[in-house]
Amino acid sequence: MTKLFWIVLAKTLLLIAFILFGPLGLSPDEAQYWTWSQHPSLGYYSKPPGIAYQIGLTTLFLGNNELGVRFGSLIFGALMPFLIYLLAKQVSLSDEEAFWSGVIWCFIPIGLIGSLLAITDVGMIFFWTLGLYYLLKEGATPKLGLIIACGALFKFPIYFFWLAALFLIPIDKKWMKALLISLVGLIPSLIWNIQNNFVTFRHVSATLPGGTSALLSQGNPLEFIGTQIGLLSPILFFIFMIGFIRTRWEETPRPIVFLGFITIFILAVGIVTSFFTKVQGNWIIFAYPSAIPFLVWAATHQFSKGEDWLRIGLALSLLLIIVALFLPYKMSPFKANFSGRPLTKILEEAGYDPEEQYLFSDTYQTTALLSFYAPGQKQAFFLNIHGNRHNQYSLWPGVETTSLDKEGYFVSLENKTSTDLAKLLKPYFNAVLSKGTFPLINKQVQVLETFQYNGKKPDEGTRF
Repeated sequence: MTKLFWIVLAKTLLLIAFILFGPLGLSPDEAQYWTWSQHPSLGYYSKPPGIAYQIGLTTLFLGNNELGVRFGSLIFGALMPFLIYLLAKQVSLSDEEAFWSGVIWCFIPIGLIGSLLAITDVGMIFFWTLGLYYLLKEGATPKLGLIIACGALFKFPIYFFWLAALFLIPIDKKWMKALLISLVGLIPSLIWNIQNNFVTFRHVSATLPGGTSALLSQGNPLEFIGTQIGLLSPILFFIFMIGFIRTRWEETPRPIVFLGFITIFILAVGIVTSFFTKVQGNWIIFAYPSAIPFLVWAATHQFSKGEDWLRIGLALSLLLIIVALFLPYKMSPFKANFSGRPLTKILEEAGYDPEEQYLFSDTYQTTALLSFYAPGQKQAFFLNIHGNRHNQYSLWPGVETTSLDKEGYFVSLENKTSTDLAKLLKPYFNAVLSKGTFPLINKQVQVLETFQYNGKKPDEGTRF
């Protein structure tokens, strides 16, 4: 494990340098989670409170900067290879095979992205993997229930763990007790939702098959499968699939069978669902911690020169992620991470003074980026002039809480003209003045100054 420690340490230091000096700023979601962390609560509009607590803790020590926001993911990312190593040892892989398992997790796209970005999947995957380890080690125990409860503070799909557990253990009193203990993780969000008209559950139901979200208007099986191959990296994905097909199950140790089958089960559910409705690629990434020890076992037991294939797969994975990080904007999978940093200079050029003006926008994404990147890091407001779905900023106080005669700066990143935006804003302000159009990569940023808000609010409708 010593070799693994030095590899993880080197990777973590390189990622810290990349956060400090690399091209990727916070994505809108990361910036939104940061704004959540500035308002401690038992829950939030679209997610449980875990990610906000994580960011709140790390920014408390490191400050409200990009490294502070992402440091929690760096910690989870540094721990995950060791957890994968322990999981591999628990299913009786050799020291060398367990080492390979940890290194592969280090450098596959999931492992690298999960060590870099402040996203809710990171905490959930950590506790999912920890749960797998203790399930294999001790079975269904109160400790296992508490682990899954911690994962539920990040994302509710952690509860699919109990379906996965049925591949290894039957439903009995211990299983039921551990399940009931794990439901403690729902209590903070449940209390918050009771106080807030169950908006999280209404939002989640709108994004499920049959819901009202526009994202789910049609299936996307080819896109979904391609994303899964990319998340694990192509060669490693096919090592897993070929290994699964070749496996002689009656001769294979039961714990390894368990890891292979839960990965295939989760992947199959995602693929079948994607034929009927659009499924986001990250929705099933908790399938992959179990895939790593299985594919290492398959490579070393079912492939000639299996370690060579692992090396080639790992090298390709590293190459793909390095290329992805430095692709031109139009080709980059990280497009969302390039819009935030330039806003600081744009607002300064437009004459924004955080002591004299407030900021607001027409999307939650821009509102989040403005809150983090604008001079002074003052909380920006959301004004739903387009009738978009609700979001966390819809629940917080808006422009109406400012002095009605105070000047505001409205910012749009949606490539709309200042004339069109002024027409939409005039019903709510006595005067609207364009402060200029500013280039932002392939976008046009519009900044408008507003005067004397009249207190009216747009009709937000009932979309969640």
